[in-house]
Amino acid sequence: MKFVTSNRATRVAFLVALGSVAWSPMASAFTKAPPVSDGSSGSFDGQIGSGSCLAWINVDNGQVWCTDSGGFVWVTLPFKTITYNGQSVHAFNFTDLNMESTVNLTVYGSASAVFLAQQNISLAGQFKFQNGTIAGGVPSNGNPNVNGGPGSGVGGGFGGQGEGGQVQACNFGWFFTAGGGGGGGNFSVGLPGHKGYWAADIPNPQHLPAGPGGTVEVSSTLQGGGGGGAGGGGNYGGNYYGGAPGGNGGGSVVFSTPGTISIASTGIMDARGINGGVVQGTSGSSGGGAGGDEWFFARTGFTNAGQLLTTGGAGGTNTYPKTACGDQSPVRGPNGGDGSGGVVLIKSATIANSGTINVAGGDGKAKPNGGLVAHSTQIDNTGQIIGQIH
Repeated sequence: MKFVTSNRATRVAFLVALGSVAWSPMASAFTKAPPVSDGSSGSFDGQIGSGSCLAWINVDNGQVWCTDSGGFVWVTLPFKTITYNGQSVHAFNFTDLNMESTVNLTVYGSASAVFLAQQNISLAGQFKFQNGTIAGGVPSNGNPNVNGGPGSGVGGGFGGQGEGGQVQACNFGWFFTAGGGGGGGNFSVGLPGHKGYWAADIPNPQHLPAGPGGTVEVSSTLQGGGGGGAGGGGNYGGNYYGGAPGGNGGGSVVFSTPGTISIASTGIMDARGINGGVVQGTSGSSGGGAGGDEWFFARTGFTNAGQLLTTGGAGGTNTYPKTACGDQSPVRGPNGGDGSGGVVLIKSATIANSGTINVAGGDGKAKPNGGLVAHSTQIDNTGQIIGQIH
C-alpha cells in the first residue's frame, strides 16, 4: 500500500504524539526497502577515506570532486540505474559504507540518491543533499516578463507578481513593490508570499499579488522539497531589478542495509531547504525551499546520535515605512513564504534517537507547515524530535 492522499486531515490522523514516539502507521504505508547491495561500487571508505579534499558527488555520473587546485575529479564511483519505488534512480552498491568524521560531501545531480551497503552503515561525517528537481525560482528579467519564476518540483512555490515602481506622494515620488514569492511544498503546503507594499497614506492602493505556496507532495514518492518562488520584479530610476532567486528545496536520499545504520554525534544528514532571497527597493522577496526526504532502511537496528535535518527554508523578509509622508514605523514588506518541512522515514527492527531529528517548517516550528517523522516501531527517544506537524 502506498500513502498517496494529500488531504491534511487524513494525513495528520496517521501521526502519533511525540511524547512516547510510538509506532507510526505512516512507515508501513511507504514502499519497501531497495534491493540488497551487490557490492559493485566497492568500499566507500576504501575510496573516499578521510575525505581531506572532497566536496561534491554527482549522482548523475558518479564523479566525486576534490576542491584542491581549482577542483578535479578525485574518484568515479560505479553505480547502476534501477527502478525503485516506480522511479528510475542511480543506486550505489557499496560493500561497506563507513563515513569518517572528517568527510564532508555535498550530493548533487538531477535525481534522488540511493546508497546501498552489504554491511552495517556507519555515518560520522556530513552529507548535504542538493540533488533532484529542487531549484528555486529564477528572478524575472523585465523583458517582457516581470513576474518571479516558480520553484522547481511538484511542490514548487509560485512567483510573486510585478512590476513595482514609483507613485506620487505628498510633493515627491514614493515607491511601491512587487509581491513576494511563495514557499516550496513537501509534506505540507508552502506558505504564500506577502502582497506588494503600498504606503498607507497613498490613496487607491494597488497591492501587487504575492505568489501562492507550493502544493503538498505525495509523501511516498522520493523527490525532495519544492523550490521557493522568486519575488516579482520592480523598476526604480529607469532601471529594472529582478530581485533574488527563490530558495532551493532539500534533496532526497535513501540509505539501506540488511544490517544496522548508526549515525554518530558528529554525523549530519542535511536535506534542509534554503532560505529565500531578501531584496530592498521595488522588487519582492523570495520564498524558502521545502525540506527534502531522508529514508533509512536498516533491517536489524537504527541509532541516531547526530542530526537528521529536513527543515524548510525561511522566506525572505524585510520592512518598509508605514507611510510616505508621516509615520515611519516599520511594517511588513513583500516577504517570501516559508518552505514546508520535509520527511524522515525510518524502517528498522529497533530505533533509538539520542540526537536531533528536525523536520520543522521555515519558521522553525511544527505549525503551520512542518514535516513528518515516520517510523516502523517505537522510538527509544532521549534526544529531540522537532517540527512534526500534528
